[in-house]
Amino acid sequence: GEVILQTRNPEHPAIRYATTHDYEGFVEEELETRRQFGYPPFGHVATVEFRGPKEDRVDRLAMNWTNRLRVNAPSRGGVEVMGPEPAFIQRVKQQYRYRTLLKCRTGNAEPLQRALRETRDDHGSPPNGYHVAIDVDALGLL
Repeated sequence: GEVILQTRNPEHPAIRYATTHDYEGFVEEELETRRQFGYPPFGHVATVEFRGPKEDRVDRLAMNWTNRLRVNAPSRGGVEVMGPEPAFIQRVKQQYRYRTLLKCRTGNAEPLQRALRETRDDHGSPPNGYHVAIDVDALGLL
């Protein structure tokens, strides 16, 4: 078969290795990058998505949660809290979406999970029509 690939970044390692069918080279470079930055499988990443019909309320919900995560996370073995910010696709089906990203550079997910659990317990259920979704080691971040 023939594959046609359109890209703005033809020098990206994934493209470079794909054009030469060098799977092993790609895996070696990708795993080293993941090791350096603490991404899975060498660390853990979690996303907390906040969504609802009114942007200002979603933003406030996200800020409250993220501030509490920062309180619950610092003493928890290297958990870094980033955000909140609008999701890459900010509005879907008339729901505004914001995201907070947490990264734990250790192979032990317990500090990350504990910070998430404590924050969820601190806040309880979100208001009617608003949602908080937690995804640990998500496959995608859109």
